Amino acid sequence: MRQAVNRLEDAGYVRYDDGLTVVNERVRDAARELVAASAGVSPPSIEESYVIPQFGARPFAFTRIDAVYVWTQGGYQVGWSPDDYPLFLSVREQDVDA
Repeated sequence: MRQAVNRLEDAGYVRYDDGLTVVNERVRDAARELVAASAGVSPPSIEESYVIPQFGARPFAFTRIDAVYVWTQGGYQVGWSPDDYPLFLSVREQDVDA
């Protein structure tokens, strides 16, 4: 996985500084369209749900139980139901509608 990220970083598509950031808008837009299309067929997995916000153009932060889950790299897991798995995100008031 890391080799693939390194190649994407060398090509200028992503940056890996304390986390993965998509820096190429074309890649961000394509990923957003792919996720939207695939979600219509099959909802994203729990793991994918933690990655999806990184493709948005707005700043965010995981909060509450999700902040702990991310901080412990999945080491602290609460028995959410796969059919009902909310993500707790903090966004700026001006970005709520988006």
